[in-house]
Amino acid sequence: MGRIEFKFQFENPYDVLAEWICYLRTLNENLFSKPDLRKTLQLPDGLDEEVDCLFQSLPYIGNKDGRYRALRFGIPPDEKQVVQKWEYYGDFFYMLRLLNLFTEQMPCDRILSSAYFYSTTHGEDGVSREFESLNTNAEETGLLIIPKVRTINDPLDPAGEGEDAAVPSGTAAPEKHWAGDRMEGVQTELAHVFYAETKKLWYKGRRYHVMNSVLRRHVFSEDKKVFRIAVCPLERADLLNIKTYCEKSEEGNRRLCSVEGLKSGKSVQDKLCTAILKAGEEYADAFLCSEMLGDETIVSPSFFESVRQDLCSRGYPMPGVVLLPTWWHDHRNELYVRDAGGGLLCCQQKQTPYPYKDEKSGELYAEDLRNPEQVVHMVHIPEVGRITFPICKDFLEEDYIRMMLRQLRATFLFCPSYSPAKTQFDLTAPGAIPYGCYTVWCNTCAAYCKSGSLPGHIGLVTGPQDPAEGMCLLVPECGGNCGGSGTPCIFMVEISMDRSAKITSSHIYK
Repeated sequence: MGRIEFKFQFENPYDVLAEWICYLRTLNENLFSKPDLRKTLQLPDGLDEEVDCLFQSLPYIGNKDGRYRALRFGIPPDEKQVVQKWEYYGDFFYMLRLLNLFTEQMPCDRILSSAYFYSTTHGEDGVSREFESLNTNAEETGLLIIPKVRTINDPLDPAGEGEDAAVPSGTAAPEKHWAGDRMEGVQTELAHVFYAETKKLWYKGRRYHVMNSVLRRHVFSEDKKVFRIAVCPLERADLLNIKTYCEKSEEGNRRLCSVEGLKSGKSVQDKLCTAILKAGEEYADAFLCSEMLGDETIVSPSFFESVRQDLCSRGYPMPGVVLLPTWWHDHRNELYVRDAGGGLLCCQQKQTPYPYKDEKSGELYAEDLRNPEQVVHMVHIPEVGRITFPICKDFLEEDYIRMMLRQLRATFLFCPSYSPAKTQFDLTAPGAIPYGCYTVWCNTCAAYCKSGSLPGHIGLVTGPQDPAEGMCLLVPECGGNCGGSGTPCIFMVEISMDRSAKITSSHIYK
């Protein structure tokens, strides 16, 4: 599934890396699994000199001349043998240092721009295609080697500690934090790549696959100081055609529901078009709207292209990442994520049914999702981070989110929702903060229309700082009455890209 077919002359360097990580674990499981313990131990004298000496003797593995031969040609068998016959091959800290230097010779920008990587993960039009890992021996090693793009949290990532992580003299202590003790294994020692353990990619007894795509187009200029996200509740009218029914199962009769299209797809299309245009005019880097309100037309390339051309004719850029409203069809709830050029970055399927309450009878019905793909999609954006897409109830599943945070080290959780309840989302969102992860949750005013109540906040954003200060609620200043035909409101969220972790939002409505 999504394997990169590298054409190295020698052995795939990422295969070698996965093998050596596994070997390191066998040397000392206790030291391997406890980063804090490693920090308390005094390293052997002469360790750095011994490893550096080995590297200088290996022109492909060491790459000391800056030619990055291993990324171009792979690892020659004789060099791999030299390492395995090395005097210190069986010493944990020497091997750990070797791994550290080895991955330092794999600059992420070199990985992403290498001819083999680019030609196998991008089409002729430059649109990103998905892949599962850089290594091909995941089944044998149980590890997925994944490129680690630079993120807005890197200055505080323990793996990035150093000169650029220092706080300038005379400045206040940084508010943003990254909990280093939350990282498992030897992740802190690896540069430019990280790994996920396949044995920990399980949810409800099923093995999940990870599909990665890298956004090659620059989302923002290098001197930009904030990451701007346009969040749109999209609609306040009841537009869902919901069908309820009962089906027999081994446990008895089950009350189920499905979405049978929209009552007015044209209304949603008009509002979505207006919202994306406004997001472009506000120079948003990403666009996120609510769940359920998509249809076949809205997720089609032609609809996106018409909006893109309209925006381009006005002289504004399309947001770099666009989350369209999810499309419920054929017992699947699908989120289509496109890049600025209209390329499909991924299609994430919802995993967990949400209970629907019938207003008249008061009875609960389960969303009738059937056999969703056991796949977590992750979009990597250099200088921004890694984005995953839990859909509504998925966000409330602790094991599912833990997989994204602990194994995939997500920088952002983008969660579209259609829910009359918000308390669970409010309580769950701060749980990502200790992992240095931002959460952006977007609901829709339409979820409240049947009860006639005001929506209150229709979304929230949390960031890696004190939970008491790190939550920004998206509250409609219009009280849920803004807009009209074709004129939705949006929130412009700004996330500081320096060490302050500052999050602000403004409500744009008519």
